[in-house]
Amino acid sequence: NDVEKLIRTADILRLIKERIHSDISGKERMNWMGISIVLEQNLLAALTEYTPGRLDLEMEKTCYLADVLCSTGYIYDWELDQLMSAYTSIGEENIDFENLYGMYRNVLRSINWGSAMIYAEFGKDLETFSSFEPLSEGFMDDRIRSSVLLFLGQQASLYNEYIVKTAGWKNTLFGETSSAIQGINPGFAKGKIKCLDQWNGEGELDPKAIYVFRKSPPDLEPVAGILSISEGNVVSHLQLLARNLGIPNANITEELYNKLKKYNDEEVFYAVSNGGGVILKQADKLDKDEKALFQSKTVDEEIIKVPTDQLELEDVRVFALDEVDASSSGILCGPKAANFARLKRIFPNHLVDGLIIPFSVFRDHMNQQIPGQNISYWDHLSETFDKVSEEKQKSAPESEIEKYTLSRLEELRVLIKGMALKQVFVQDMEQKFQSIFKAPLGQVPVFLRSDTNMEDLKDFTGAGLNLTIFNTIEREKILQGIKDVWASPYTERSYRWRQKFLTNPEDVYPSILVIPSVFVEYSGVVITKDFIDGVPGRYNVAFSQGAGGAVDGQKSESWILSPNGMNILVSPARDRLYKYLSTKGGTANGVTQLSERILTVDNIADIWRVCYTIHHEMPSAGMSPPYDIELGFENSKLWLFQIRPFVENKKAVASNYLKSLDPVIPKQLKISLNDHITQ
Repeated sequence: NDVEKLIRTADILRLIKERIHSDISGKERMNWMGISIVLEQNLLAALTEYTPGRLDLEMEKTCYLADVLCSTGYIYDWELDQLMSAYTSIGEENIDFENLYGMYRNVLRSINWGSAMIYAEFGKDLETFSSFEPLSEGFMDDRIRSSVLLFLGQQASLYNEYIVKTAGWKNTLFGETSSAIQGINPGFAKGKIKCLDQWNGEGELDPKAIYVFRKSPPDLEPVAGILSISEGNVVSHLQLLARNLGIPNANITEELYNKLKKYNDEEVFYAVSNGGGVILKQADKLDKDEKALFQSKTVDEEIIKVPTDQLELEDVRVFALDEVDASSSGILCGPKAANFARLKRIFPNHLVDGLIIPFSVFRDHMNQQIPGQNISYWDHLSETFDKVSEEKQKSAPESEIEKYTLSRLEELRVLIKGMALKQVFVQDMEQKFQSIFKAPLGQVPVFLRSDTNMEDLKDFTGAGLNLTIFNTIEREKILQGIKDVWASPYTERSYRWRQKFLTNPEDVYPSILVIPSVFVEYSGVVITKDFIDGVPGRYNVAFSQGAGGAVDGQKSESWILSPNGMNILVSPARDRLYKYLSTKGGTANGVTQLSERILTVDNIADIWRVCYTIHHEMPSAGMSPPYDIELGFENSKLWLFQIRPFVENKKAVASNYLKSLDPVIPKQLKISLNDHITQ
């Protein structure tokens, strides 16, 4: 019968996979692969007839479908083990609603992981072919529909319909309930929906539009809303900025991406709740509560003024790390360097030594006269914003003001990059470098980390907006890198993000944290809060191979860590290419296998130990939890690179309307395994 065919085929496919991976000849391996493909095709044909309907049988079917997904190469063995952990709490007669919902979430994860595997294998080729062959756009959809992913998608829809009906949830896309979307960052927006396969930074995006990406870019400018296929990394700089500014953000399936294309350029309303609830509808179908959101939003929006009256701009020497502490933030240097110094005192063996180029050195250089002009760099900046104020008072068109501002800032950025460094500063830099790093400038690879007075504020994170120079070693490149970092706050992207939230985006003062390179094998981010499921006491983490892991939008290995050890794999890594630090300076590209997990059990234990100490020590330095921590592992040793407060848009999180979208889990509800979940 159908169930026996499913079980037996799943077992045989698993054995064939083991055989393929054994020590056999290439010809024999190809023969076994051919047999596997034929069995898979026969199974897919049979599955169209197998619809058991009863809950326990549908769950059994789901288990074997996941097994087949693994045996046919869409997920790995260790990933299947993580998915199967959801079935351990099923009783003989009943299942808790919460456990059923957890299983449904795992079905969605399996679909996302499998779909992402297709892109991991064929994504680069698809990008190449799509530039000249329109038919290549249907490849992803064809692969999904020609695999067990299609039937897992049907299972997800089945569970979703039953769960939504049982719990009374109202999660809707254009009037219909859907399992094809997962909310990430809370917020709401109204604007035209625009579908883009990818954005390479060329051309302007409409800041008032809601963008649907096949893959969201790491250097995106502010937009009204974001939807993207299986991002798999909820702690990238893009996601943190989106969360900070209340930009609604959700993951969607390949199938939904294609469906949304028919709504391209239509005006829509889009909202995501803190608990992952999503609503997407035509803008002309708003109810009175939704209309009220836009009547009050501009009135209530919080805008921040960054204080500059405490800046120490007289002492223009380079500082050693042990000369500053957390109280130096916003005075001598930015919070990145100040908090790094604080962490160094708490964890002397988990942080490298470093030096700090303070705000004062930047301002001292900005006071120099621009070559060939009768004006200083700083006066150039001041004149720009004096002119902006005048034009605003004259009610000049906003677009014209912005065009003028951005052109002047670009001009200033180019001038700063070509600025002459003062000889007294260069000598001081060389002396401090030799003293701290025990080698002359140009003989130790270092990171130059931007650190302005306009990041890690109470209500604005600024994550990733300004330049960090990776692993540079040559003397002249380090000196040029200093100027490049100073110039980076004047890029269009950095200014646009600051302008959206700050009243004085022109008063930016960059300092620079200089630290020696650590040649980590893998790195990532820890958020000491669970903002995926909202369970107190849990953490969200994301790691990738190489340096700079998880912050640039990679498809990272992401976990929800629980203090009881019941960790949840949100997504495995799906990027084969990664960047690692070269001993000759700069970065190089590496290729990794995805068959093994990145974070080990011991790594996770080290993360808990370090975070426990941070939670007890950092509040005394004026930084309250939750924290956003960047770290990495070298030969299994944990290295800390940065800590900042994890900033969320409080209005989006607290909004009563968005709370109403949160799915309420009826935790006490028991469901009979004999219940029928089909009509």
